[in-house]
Amino acid sequence: MYLWKPPAYDGTDPVKFVGRKIIPSIIAAFKAQGYDYTKDAASYSYLLAFNGNIFEIGDELSISQSSDGIYGVGSGSPYGMGYMASIKGEVGKNEILQALDVSAKYDINTAAPFQIEVQKRI
Repeated sequence: MYLWKPPAYDGTDPVKFVGRKIIPSIIAAFKAQGYDYTKDAASYSYLLAFNGNIFEIGDELSISQSSDGIYGVGSGSPYGMGYMASIKGEVGKNEILQALDVSAKYDINTAAPFQIEVQKRI
C-alpha cells in the first residue's frame, strides 16, 4: 500500500491508461516486494480514482468501471452501495460518511475510523 508509486496520469484514454500503465506498475511493485499476486489465497481490491474516473481493480488485476459511478470494496460494501444508490443529488463527504455508517451498522467487519478522499474531474 505504501510502496506503490502510481504513474502520473498522462491524459490518454483512462481505460487504456489503467491497462497499460497502472496494472504493470502494480505488478512491478508486487514483484519488487516479493509478493506473488498469482497465489490462490491472494485477496485484495483497489478503488483507483484519477481525473474524475473511478476504477475497481480486482485481485486478479481485472479492471471494472461502473456505469452509475457507485463503487465499494470490502465486506460492508453492498450496504454502503445500497445507501448511495438510494440518495438523490450530488454526493459529497457527508453522504459517503452516512453510507459508511450504514455499512458499519449491518456488517460486523466494517468499523470506523474511515478515510475519505474526494476528487473532482479537472
